[in-house]
Amino acid sequence: MVNDDFYNNQINELKKIGVNFSNLENDYVISILRDKTYLFRFKGYLSNYEQDVNGKYNLDFEELEEISKIDFLLRKLILSICLDVEHIIKVKIMNLYNENLIKDCDDKINYLIENKMFTFSKDKSSNYNHKIYEEYKNDWTLFALIEVISFGSLLTLINLLEIDLPFCEDKDMLWSLKSIRNSAAHNYPMLCNLDSNKNYKINKNIFEFLEEQGFESLEISYISIPIINDLMCVLWILHKITNNKVISKRFEDIDVLKERIRNSNTEIKSSKCKNIFKTIDKYNESLFKN
Repeated sequence: MVNDDFYNNQINELKKIGVNFSNLENDYVISILRDKTYLFRFKGYLSNYEQDVNGKYNLDFEELEEISKIDFLLRKLILSICLDVEHIIKVKIMNLYNENLIKDCDDKINYLIENKMFTFSKDKSSNYNHKIYEEYKNDWTLFALIEVISFGSLLTLINLLEIDLPFCEDKDMLWSLKSIRNSAAHNYPMLCNLDSNKNYKINKNIFEFLEEQGFESLEISYISIPIINDLMCVLWILHKITNNKVISKRFEDIDVLKERIRNSNTEIKSSKCKNIFKTIDKYNESLFKN
């Protein structure tokens, strides 16, 4: 049985901090908080808004709901892109291996194993690739290893084998790919805390590209927001491998998300969110032209 008082208390909590429900039925709001998302996540999006002198936000519940939906679509898009890129990376590694273009491969793999520089669960109940582990654990080959290691360990392997990826001359971009991939995979919100972090290492290639393309200082400043820096890196890599058919569907997904954001202009009033969305769209279009 649904405890309406539990959700009514949440609604009252949002009202106290300036969230308005003027055009919404109470049952509808309860259904959102019960079936679609939850209060703590909704409140996380409030970090994109300024409070008045009384500590009130003065925005509509519908706006938070729309940002939550865009956030969901963005996570799905990021995860899809990252999984495709990971697969393409593995294909590239195996092509180099088959062409005998990886030097001292076996010795370097042994070094990786001996120094425990990879992550893999040995628990039969939690890893579907356990049979691969059992078969090769005493004599690892490259093709077996890349099937069981984590993405972070795959990046370690790339560095160890001194592999150059034609679509990613900047290896820091791969670590941004790893960071944003993990966040999306763990269902972390993407559009909470869109604030600059001076301690976060921004990508120099992206920064220089934004300057060369004539982006305004405010637009360039968004790269100091970790999620924006990493998202720009993902889009950079995506555009570098446009000739791969595996990735072509992702551009269709981007268009779907862009259309959703365009249609949300009436709901979303946050100038920060609007400006960031416009900057990412402008950046994506700039990548198409170059």
